[in-house]
Amino acid sequence: MFRGSLDNVLSRFWHVGQQQQADVLVRLTGDCPLHDPAVIDTVVDHFLKNTKEYDYVSNVLPPTYPDGLDTEVFTFESLDGAYQNATSTIDIEHVTPYIRKGALDRGRLGNVSGPSDFSHLRWTLDEKEDYELIRQVFEDLYPSKEDFGWLDVLAWQTQKKERLEINAKYTRNEGLHLSACH
Repeated sequence: MFRGSLDNVLSRFWHVGQQQQADVLVRLTGDCPLHDPAVIDTVVDHFLKNTKEYDYVSNVLPPTYPDGLDTEVFTFESLDGAYQNATSTIDIEHVTPYIRKGALDRGRLGNVSGPSDFSHLRWTLDEKEDYELIRQVFEDLYPSKEDFGWLDVLAWQTQKKERLEINAKYTRNEGLHLSACH
C-alpha cells in the first residue's frame, strides 16, 4: 500500500511505479464504477502488441466509449519523464497530459476506438445525477447479471429516453476542463 501527496497525483503514480518496478502502468480513475474489464483488456492488449510503436495508448483520443470507461496505458519511462519535468497544475493533478503531449510529439501515441461513438454518454460519478444513473444501473442489472459489462449498460440506458437524460446536462471531463481554467 502507498499513500502519497493529496495534491500531486503524478507523484503518487510515479512512487507506486517505482516501488513496484513497473515497466507499464494502467490508469483508471476512481470515479468510474462501471469500468469494464473487456475494455481495459482491449486497450492494454493494443499497447502490449505495439510496445515498439507506442509510449502511450488510450481510448480517449478521440473518445468513442462512454465517459467513465477511460483507460490509459503508458510506460514507466514516460511517467518518469513527466515526474521529472512537469510543472503545471493540470499535469500534476491529472497524471497523463504531459505524457500524452510527449508521446504525440514523438509520434508514439496510440488510441483504441469503440465500435461506434458513444462518447456523449456519461458513466462517471461527479454529480448527484451521475449517482442516480449509476444507482439505477446497479439496481436493474446487478441482481440478474453480476458481471454485467458496458454493452449491457448501453442496452439498458438506450431502452428508455429518460435514462439518456438523467445526467446529459454535464460535459465530458468537466473536472479536467475546470482545472485548465485555474
